[in-house]
Amino acid sequence: MLLVETKLEFKEGKGICLIANDFIPKYNKWLQWDDVMDKFISRTAFNHLPSNNREYLIKYAVKDSNGNYLLCGDDARFCNHSDNSNGNGVDNTQHGGLYVNALYTTRDILIGEEITCDYRTMVFDYPKGILDFEVI
Repeated sequence: MLLVETKLEFKEGKGICLIANDFIPKYNKWLQWDDVMDKFISRTAFNHLPSNNREYLIKYAVKDSNGNYLLCGDDARFCNHSDNSNGNGVDNTQHGGLYVNALYTTRDILIGEEITCDYRTMVFDYPKGILDFEVI
């Protein structure tokens, strides 16, 4: 669940981007897993969904190495990958340490700047450097 004011903006060559609507200072928590807003979908539940719903999850959710999906229930799902992200200070103290519980800014983020995260650090049960989705 987003904890900061954002908007979505289309950028040529990147697609939909998550943009800061306010100044966000360094070390500020900007995303928090929320069991009401956000959704954990087991592999079994995923396999029973209609194909259009599975396609949606493949596009917008993070998949762990067991085939489970984690879906942000708000516009946080539009946070794009960056190897040099500005929003990737990670707290993984919940969910057995396997999943991100919260994200913090790693530097000041200015109004109008894109908020990014490093997808490689979003699920902690992957062997280092191995992803089952393409980073574009």
